[in-house]
Amino acid sequence: MNGRRLASLGSILLCLCVTSLVRAAPTDAQVSAELSTLPLAGGAKAMLAIVVDVPAGLHAQSHTPLDPNYIALTVTPDANAAILYSDPIYPPGENKTFGVLGTLSVYTGRTIIYVAL
Repeated sequence: MNGRRLASLGSILLCLCVTSLVRAAPTDAQVSAELSTLPLAGGAKAMLAIVVDVPAGLHAQSHTPLDPNYIALTVTPDANAAILYSDPIYPPGENKTFGVLGTLSVYTGRTIIYVAL
């Protein structure tokens, strides 16, 4: 990976947009990005891992909520001419029932979303 691409990747990490997480509370979900520094075989794509840690007892809507009125968790890297992104690869949500809310497709605990570079 050349220096320009690595520098651009750094700006991506700062500009990732993750929605549908609870904000401004002491129990906020933690979001981080990790990139392997292992060498790649010729033609292989680097993978960026977006790690979302949702605190115990809380949940985030999955990428595919069961109710269209709920906001899906999405990862949207900012456009960068130096890097070509693939669409994010989301894990399946887990269907859980929450009393009056009913059954929701959610992420709990640690969820990893991948973006090929």
